[in-house]
Amino acid sequence: MAREATINARLDESLKRGGSAVLERNGVSPTQLIRSLYRYLEEEQRIPECLDVQAEDARSRAQRKREVARSIAGCITLPADFDVKDARAARIVQKYGNLL
Repeated sequence: MAREATINARLDESLKRGGSAVLERNGVSPTQLIRSLYRYLEEEQRIPECLDVQAEDARSRAQRKREVARSIAGCITLPADFDVKDARAARIVQKYGNLL
C-alpha cells in the first residue's frame, strides 16, 4: 500500500462551516473532495479554470459574475444597501432549510 500524506489548511471558521454543510448535503467528505481534486490535477496537469486563483482575485471574479448576471437579466440595478452574503444565506435556507 502506498504511503499516505496529510494536508493541513487554515480556513476562516465560517467558510469551513459553510463548505462543510455543502459537502455533508452532498454526501462527500473533505478527504474525498481533496483526493478528487488531486487526481484531477495529476491527470490534467493544470488547475481547473474555476479554481485558478492566479487568473484574477476573488473580488474581480465576483464582480465579473455580477456583471454577467446583470447583462443576462437586462441590466438590473441593485440597491446600494444590497448585501450579497444575506441574499446567499436566504437562498440556502430557502433551498435546503428542511435539511438544516
